[in-house]
Amino acid sequence: ATEALRSMVQEPLDTEETDAKWRRRRQAVKEAFEHAWAAYESKAFGYDELHPLSGGHNVMKLGITLIDSLDTMLIMDMHDTPAYA
Repeated sequence: ATEALRSMVQEPLDTEETDAKWRRRRQAVKEAFEHAWAAYESKAFGYDELHPLSGGHNVMKLGITLIDSLDTMLIMDMHDTPAYA
């Protein structure tokens, strides 16, 4: 395991990475989160999980997904999302 880690650290960095490429990647991640959040908000808001195929949710009503998502929304600058209301 140590040898594998050592080889990973010694690999050269990809010099072709650009700011524009990272902006596109960040935007794609944000759009995926927004898509998932919209489904959760419309089908299971306040519940702990959304079952994507059935559109149902569990019955615990603890809102853990809501709480867990708040820091992600802060990082993604989504302060206008209704979860903050």
